[in-house]
Amino acid sequence: MPTFRFRGVTTDGKTVQKEFEAESKKVAKQQLNKLSHQKSIRIISLQQKRIFQYKVRRNGQKPITGEQEAYTKEELEKALQKIGYQVDRVQPKLFDLQGRVSTNEVVSFVRLSADLLRQKLPFNEILALLAEDITNKRLKKTIHTIEKDLKDGKEGQEVYGKHKDIFGKFAAYMLSIASTSGNMSEVFESTAKFLERDAEFKKNLRRSLVTPSITMLAVIATVMFYVGYICPKTASAFVTFDMN
Repeated sequence: MPTFRFRGVTTDGKTVQKEFEAESKKVAKQQLNKLSHQKSIRIISLQQKRIFQYKVRRNGQKPITGEQEAYTKEELEKALQKIGYQVDRVQPKLFDLQGRVSTNEVVSFVRLSADLLRQKLPFNEILALLAEDITNKRLKKTIHTIEKDLKDGKEGQEVYGKHKDIFGKFAAYMLSIASTSGNMSEVFESTAKFLERDAEFKKNLRRSLVTPSITMLAVIATVMFYVGYICPKTASAFVTFDMN
């Protein structure tokens, strides 16, 4: 979910700045309008966090390229210069195609989390470990976001609810319960079993639909061949032999 930042001024002249998440910039503006009326805040600016591509170097070494989220190009340039880099280029990334997260990847994440929780590892360490091993960019980013939100003290429903498009509604709900339950490992284990059975059911359903689909295509092809070839040939024979 996109992250936004707004700056505003209260009636007594104090500057307010806060980050928040919203489904789109339109929704973010609606939320700000509501906040502005409720808290009597005059909104000065609204910025959306974006991904920037950069090229930097240090002490005459080879250039280093990478990507980083930031609100503005200038902020990222200052941050890179502050840690000792000479900035060659910073520009917004035009296309951020993260791809989809497969069901198997979600099941693997939940299953490994359950196994590591049984080993009494702290959940924040589990998230850090799994994020390092996961290659899917979208899932990696999601895990980092979950880790950050939990550190910020957000409620489980808010943390996992915004990732329903990845985990699914039921799994997101169960994981949100796990964060407040007395036994996270059991909830994660139950969720992993549900996801595995659901994936197996869908797989078997797809297999069972293959044969009827092939049969239907064969029937359609036969009808089209009959209508497009056999019927005209038959009609032509009737005309040739003057058969009425």
